[in-house]
Amino acid sequence: MNKQISVLMLLGSGLLLIVPIVVLILGWQWQPSAHPLGGESTLWIANSAAKPWGALTILLCLVLLFFILKLPKKAFIQLAIIMVATLMLGQLIKVVVKK
Repeated sequence: MNKQISVLMLLGSGLLLIVPIVVLILGWQWQPSAHPLGGESTLWIANSAAKPWGALTILLCLVLLFFILKLPKKAFIQLAIIMVATLMLGQLIKVVVKK
C-alpha cells in the first residue's frame, strides 16, 4: 500500500509539472499588462503559489493527509518529500520562465 501511495503521488506531481515544463520549453513569456483582466488581478492569481502561500498550502495538505490517511511514519516522510520537492521544482521553473 505504501508503494502505491508513493507512485500515485509521483504521478500526480509529474502531472502538475507538465504545464510549467511545457511553458519553459516553448519559451513563453508572461506579460501581465497584455492580459484582459489587467496586471494587478493576474498578479494575485500568479502569486498564489509563491511565498508564503505555497508553503502554507503544502503544510496544510501534509497535516490533513497525516490525520486522514494515518500513514506509517516512513510513508508519510516519503509523501512529504515528494510534495515539497514538487513545490520547489515548480517555483524554480516559475523563476526561470519569468526571467
